Amino acid sequence: MSTSKQQPPAFLTPLTIPAKTDHTHTLIFLHGRGDSASVFGPAFTADLTASRRYPTLKLVFPTPSETFSCTFRRHIAQWFDFYNGTDPKSYTPTQLEGLRGVVEHIHALIEDEVAAGIPPENILLGGLSQGAAVALVALLLGGRRLGGVLGLSGWLPFALEIRRELARKGMPVGAVVTGTRDVDVPIWDADEAFKLRERTRVLGALRERVLGQDAFEKEVVSQVLKTPAWLGHGDSDEVVKYLVGREIYGGLKALGMDVVWRRYRGLPHRIKIPDEIDDIASFWEQSCGLTPATWERGSW
Repeated sequence: MSTSKQQPPAFLTPLTIPAKTDHTHTLIFLHGRGDSASVFGPAFTADLTASRRYPTLKLVFPTPSETFSCTFRRHIAQWFDFYNGTDPKSYTPTQLEGLRGVVEHIHALIEDEVAAGIPPENILLGGLSQGAAVALVALLLGGRRLGGVLGLSGWLPFALEIRRELARKGMPVGAVVTGTRDVDVPIWDADEAFKLRERTRVLGALRERVLGQDAFEKEVVSQVLKTPAWLGHGDSDEVVKYLVGREIYGGLKALGMDVVWRRYRGLPHRIKIPDEIDDIASFWEQSCGLTPATWERGSW
């Protein structure tokens, strides 16, 4: 009889809130580090449905098991371990293994929805803080154009590397902040075929590094980058600095994506209720045709 300990599963069973009527859309949303789907999911759903309801929307809240954090020196619920998630040089082989595992897990959840008959363009992927980091990487390294991607108070792993590689080819990648004013990314007027080739090269190298898988063809990358993106960040965020969040915008714009950016003045590291929820709802109603039904108090 074996005496070896069985390793706990890396991911627990997601919290799923099924659609109330015919299932047409799915939102997969990842909580932040130290949280859990059982706590975050009901709270997020309550905020979302406080003034609207989406009876055809299925909500999926993944959750990880607790692993040892090198930052806090104890076991916590986290999607992957890191020393400084905003620094691309901080990703050691062990940390890359954790990131690989969660990205593959999210890809599997997306494929489950597709197998259930939900078109990819009706699937939304999002996250808060570290959950946003995972959602963004999962989108960029996946092979599907989704209905939308949401990043709340998060960061983009390898954002600096992406921007540096594209800058080497002359692509404007800046999205800075001057005082209280956000400065947009300059338009890159190079040939479209050249831009797509460079973007495919950069994402292909990242896919090989993180997932150990071959790069996608440029036609697949072109479709992935057509996924609409929504990003929101508080400019008083003390955990993930506003400028770090702004780097996501610069990176995704440099990749040619259609990105909505929302700055929430005076907001620390949390979701602004109801403003941010309302902005998210307006985004997905436009991006993938998910519209609310007539609201009735006490109904979902």
